[in-house]
Amino acid sequence: YIKGISPAISIKQKTNTNNPKSTVGTSSEIYDLIRILFSRFGKFHFSDSKEEIKKNSTKDVIKYISKLKKNQKFLICYPTKNISKAIEIGLKRCIHNDSIKNISEINLKEKEINIVVDRQILNDIKLIKNNIIESSELAFELGDGVCEIRNENGKLLKRFTNFLEYNSNRIEEPIPNTFNFNSPYGACETCHGYGDILGIDEDKVIPNKNLSITENAIVPWSFPSTIKWKRKLINESENIGINVKTPYSKLSKDEVLKLWNGVGKFKGINQFFNRIEEKSYKIQYRVMLSRYRGRTSCPDCKGTRLKKIVNDIKFKNLNINEVVNMPIRLLEKFINNISLSAEEKIVGDKILFQIKSRLKLLTDLGLSYLSLSRKSSTLSGGESQRINIAKSIGSGLVDTLYILDEPSIGLHNTDTKKLINILFQLKDLGNTIIVIEHDLDIIKAADYTIDLGITGGENGGHIIFTGSLNSKVKSDSLTKKYFLKELKIEIPKKRRKKIGELWINNVTKNNLKNLKLKFPLGILTTISGVSGSGKSTLLRDVLYPRIQNLLKNKIIENIGGDTNIFKNIEFVKQGSIGKTSRSNLITYLKGFDEIRKLYAKLKYSKLNNLTPKHFSFNTDGGRCETCKGDGHILIDMQFMSDIKVKCEDCEGKRYKEIVLNAYFNKKNIYDLLNMTIDELYEFLSKFNERKIIKYLDPLKKVGLGYIKAGQTLSTLSGGELQRLKLASFINSNLENSILIFDEPTTGLHIHDIKKLLASFNEILKNNNTIIVIEHNMEIIKSSDWIIELGPEGGKNGGKIIFEGTPEDMNKVNTNTSKELKVYLK
Repeated sequence: YIKGISPAISIKQKTNTNNPKSTVGTSSEIYDLIRILFSRFGKFHFSDSKEEIKKNSTKDVIKYISKLKKNQKFLICYPTKNISKAIEIGLKRCIHNDSIKNISEINLKEKEINIVVDRQILNDIKLIKNNIIESSELAFELGDGVCEIRNENGKLLKRFTNFLEYNSNRIEEPIPNTFNFNSPYGACETCHGYGDILGIDEDKVIPNKNLSITENAIVPWSFPSTIKWKRKLINESENIGINVKTPYSKLSKDEVLKLWNGVGKFKGINQFFNRIEEKSYKIQYRVMLSRYRGRTSCPDCKGTRLKKIVNDIKFKNLNINEVVNMPIRLLEKFINNISLSAEEKIVGDKILFQIKSRLKLLTDLGLSYLSLSRKSSTLSGGESQRINIAKSIGSGLVDTLYILDEPSIGLHNTDTKKLINILFQLKDLGNTIIVIEHDLDIIKAADYTIDLGITGGENGGHIIFTGSLNSKVKSDSLTKKYFLKELKIEIPKKRRKKIGELWINNVTKNNLKNLKLKFPLGILTTISGVSGSGKSTLLRDVLYPRIQNLLKNKIIENIGGDTNIFKNIEFVKQGSIGKTSRSNLITYLKGFDEIRKLYAKLKYSKLNNLTPKHFSFNTDGGRCETCKGDGHILIDMQFMSDIKVKCEDCEGKRYKEIVLNAYFNKKNIYDLLNMTIDELYEFLSKFNERKIIKYLDPLKKVGLGYIKAGQTLSTLSGGELQRLKLASFINSNLENSILIFDEPTTGLHIHDIKKLLASFNEILKNNNTIIVIEHNMEIIKSSDWIIELGPEGGKNGGKIIFEGTPEDMNKVNTNTSKELKVYLK
């Protein structure tokens, strides 16, 4: 019996989503609330109509009639194609050919006539109000939702409908799915809700936007076979108003539209590619088209993802696309300034409260520069993590147990402090917060600490300390020792000197605008800055592809320097290793071949004709044929998640019994794979098996000694996979290479970061260059060179605000330098 347990919410680590339809709005669930807001309170406002398109009721009829001239005669009518119903209930008159007639005079086969329900004279509206209500309700009912007010001669004065109507066409009433681009009901029919289609990519047609048309800015028109298009444009440029000597980036919107769509005799870039498509039955034209194809904005919805009709549904003079394209800081002001009528407040107040609380949370977490329409795939890791947190804790629950798994991942120290404030706000509401964390700032802020260890894997799982880290109780806790500075990562006594440098110019992508910067070679460089400042864009989308093309001997502009120093480049992303159900640490480093050879040499193996092949679980021979060497059977549960069940034949050991009976010093191959790397290293060291030990040593150096040798890669975290890749570089004695790492400290304790830095130092000895995207101050203080982007995220970022050594950074005032000063003392 346990008393006082609260309902629990678990917030897992959030990595970037690759779903092309996912946006900030859908990820944070704010867009769902905005859809409801627009479906309930949005009104149709068409550009060619001054009046609001809305449903009418008897109230509207009375309001209109009350404004007629006194003693004016009027008729309440309805249109119909079936007059039998009118005759049945005793109605006598109708309007036919602009004159009032008796129904009995009308041919029953007439296509459509107007039935007169009531005739009135406006004297005192109060006296005839009940009659008008009764008559108009009858007209709405019999007229299929239409009620008409006509003068005494039958001329139409006003038409009322209890449905939405525009230009005599019925419009469907907005529902939440009208604004849902994940539903066929609301998604643009051309791009199916993606916002873009496969078309001609402007960035591929005009890769260098600082060139003018005369300088061959339009690449497909720079070849001998197509240069005539360029000449036609230059000849016509004065007549059509396009300045061919101005850089493309400085052309006006009107000039760009003319360039792409054509004007007068000049056909334009789009027409050029239409001609190419017409000839695509020839291989050379198909190849040419493929060079310039890419994801381009949908021509129908203009990237909004929704059907055009939603542009005319407005709430407080804005349509939903205008709302979601606002930066969150402006959207928050707009939402806070909304005032509702007493009737609207019944539903609207609850929706607005939820939107306000979630927007405030995103602002408090430093994401006010984002818009709800921003694609999730373009977010940095830190931005994704904070949106996930905002989604999970934005509902404002109380008396709840929140469990957060490393919420500081991807966050700059300044953002981490904002996160700590949010967690304290949650606690003050009466919630309990449990955080799994390595970040010392969050650990310091905690009221109570539980430290597990002493190390990882088989040597972990023990509670070695509980309570306040400031207590004087002696403990073997590594966390406490680093907290009390009994252990620490030393500041390098001497910074490495560069052996060359690489420069790149015209860096323009996302929020990076025409940057010029240099990367020192042969040393450890850290790219720092708050989340969303452009770090990933700089390395992933600019530097890495440019160097790749350079190494392929392609002619690349805006990159140069000592390019002869390096011969290879690797970008190690989180989770970038190919993972199968059978791959593990040893197979990835190619060390499993030596283990199989070891067992094949045994006397037992030779007597039973067992070769190295029989000790592989990837091929037929020695593996269990029931589970095909997986150790488990995967059961397809159709609509539910698949279930893994331990193989009954091999009991999860992967091999046939004849293979498992081969023992090396009382250990069979299953026993060996079930050992941690540390245990296996110690075991094989006793027997001097150097051929295998050389594969285990790099794994120990990068801090993966606690993982079992046979543990599948699919169970490893993003940080562990990066360190495994790092181990493979150490193992292969990589030389003359540029290695780029994306936050390699993810999931690492400070003690493991110390091991990571030692691995970096070993790799750098072989004439290699390491560039890391990192927020961890221990890595930053140990770097030889720092490049900081900022000053903020989004549109307010993308600038180089610092380049230099950690000691130089100590003299300036930036978001990173404020935090680094504490670590350089």
